Amino acid sequence: MIDYPKNDDEAAIFGAREQFPAEVALLPNRIGKRHNDLPRICRIGLKAGFEEEYIVQAILAMNAVSRKTLSEREVRQGLQAAKLPLGSRPRRDVRPYTRAEKGFVAQMIEAGRGTTRDGLRRSCPRLMPTEFNPEAAAVTLVKALWKPEGDDLLDFYWVNGDKRCRGRDSLKMGFDLINYMGWRDKGLYPIPNFLIPNPLSGELAMKKDGSGKGYTCDNAVTKKRNLVLEFDALPEEEQLAFWGGVLKLGTLRVCSLVHSGGKSIHGILEVEGDYDEYVARIKRLVVSADDPAFRADPAVMRPAALTRLAGAVRPETGRLQELLWVRHLW
Repeated sequence: MIDYPKNDDEAAIFGAREQFPAEVALLPNRIGKRHNDLPRICRIGLKAGFEEEYIVQAILAMNAVSRKTLSEREVRQGLQAAKLPLGSRPRRDVRPYTRAEKGFVAQMIEAGRGTTRDGLRRSCPRLMPTEFNPEAAAVTLVKALWKPEGDDLLDFYWVNGDKRCRGRDSLKMGFDLINYMGWRDKGLYPIPNFLIPNPLSGELAMKKDGSGKGYTCDNAVTKKRNLVLEFDALPEEEQLAFWGGVLKLGTLRVCSLVHSGGKSIHGILEVEGDYDEYVARIKRLVVSADDPAFRADPAVMRPAALTRLAGAVRPETGRLQELLWVRHLW
């Protein structure tokens, strides 16, 4: 049941709560105007009743994906200006800069602290398959990655139980893919462990290192629209917090999250804009961290990287590769 505002004051707060994240999301695109926008955006956050530290961290987190970032000091100055009467000018140094800015990964962990697997599943915008229906989880993930329209119908996808098996016979054409997974939905075959989250040409392509040709190498990818992101050294509790923070603040466009059945969570991001520029930007955020524990695995940040398919049982551990979150189905 929706709790509608009961009076004008509640309506103003309700509107500010809706407006604040939308305004923050626009900041990275407003280079050259952000300093003037900061007091106005902070004022909206204060009107919404958000705590000052939440306002600062939300702006810093979204600002981290911009080509030209604002410092924490600048954001706090904007917050101080927002608390002054309209038309007033703040002192140049409202608050001395006393600590180093936090890295992106640490910011997300702090914002998502306390996130659990069940919490991620409950926050999903779609009705999620239960943990007792792994076959439906596999179909749901495949549907989230495949775009059944236009030229995509002629693309191929690689889904297999053995990551060493990358021949032509392992490829499934787009319009056969859902039926292929549907057979597993009926429990007729084991669910494969791995998939490549981007469509392939179905033809041999030269490997980047020049060592030969393959059907599932990076150069065989036709549309680079998804990127795998995972952490090897980060404890599971902090991985959950990281993804919880990302979803809470909307700093990255997440397609899906799958627990690997081991010690990591495999996130698939939807690439925004040019692929190479996007990968470089993500690497600056999650691979350049000063603390090695906060660094994501750069080896999987390529078009044909393998990721875990939800619903399968990982042979080494006997644990379910669990679907935790998915954005949409095409």
